[in-house]
Amino acid sequence: MQSFATIVTLWIDGTGVFVDIKDRLGRLGDDVAAYALHTLGWVRIIQIAGYSEFGFDARSVHAAAFDAMVDAIERQSRANSLHLLRVEVFDGQEWQHQTSADPRQVVRFAQHVRTQVAGSTDTTILHQIPYSLDRIWGLGDPQIRAVADAWRASSGVLSTTLDTAITRDCPDRSVKVMVPAGATFRFDRYRSSRTGPWDRTVWNGFQGNTVQSVVPDPVLAQAVTRTGELVLRSGLPRLERCRGPVLASDGLRDFAWYRLSLPVWRPGDNLDGTPFGVLTVLSPDWREDEAA
Repeated sequence: MQSFATIVTLWIDGTGVFVDIKDRLGRLGDDVAAYALHTLGWVRIIQIAGYSEFGFDARSVHAAAFDAMVDAIERQSRANSLHLLRVEVFDGQEWQHQTSADPRQVVRFAQHVRTQVAGSTDTTILHQIPYSLDRIWGLGDPQIRAVADAWRASSGVLSTTLDTAITRDCPDRSVKVMVPAGATFRFDRYRSSRTGPWDRTVWNGFQGNTVQSVVPDPVLAQAVTRTGELVLRSGLPRLERCRGPVLASDGLRDFAWYRLSLPVWRPGDNLDGTPFGVLTVLSPDWREDEAA
């Protein structure tokens, strides 16, 4: 009778702990694995009999995950000196690999590639496409149009007119005003959407805190920050269509939405100067995926 080798896939998270990816991210799939590797900086281990394969993204892997991987390699080699080891490292362009029964050789290879490419730009899984502002009036969303009209009528000043549009005309839209806070932004005000990715406990932590510290999805936090920086520097509005996986409260889910980002000033501010902050309104794209 023919025997079959069991294939086991293990994951090490950013803290260096072995975790169940389905429990942590809600489901399995190639997109979930890519998200864990490239966005969360986890390490994947595939074991087949006397063979173990270790994979990570050199740009995003966390130090604790990398150290735990090295420990796992050394433990396996001590237990079985004939165990075949393979390390696969994504360098931003392609997967580099090294196979050997010598743990020192594969560890040196992993350390070398990681050192060479550490700090490179993260893989972007979330897609953001800039759109013409004229599309605002063709989205079929009266709430986002009301904010755009009020912003234009008030010349970008946080006036009563704009405040009214924000609070009354967008009850089912995520609306936020972000102000600069060092290298990121702080939520000066935030109202969540009932169709958004997180539960009430997460939403309640946004007000007054920075984007990087409270947004559960690191790629989304980075995308929001970059757009905010563009709007702040240019003093011009920006419309983007966003689509991709988001780490929600119940696991990884696909979303599609439009993000309108508007520079805003306080009453009395010099309108030729740097804006006080960025007003952002999200409009779910109901045509595909889930709403945001």
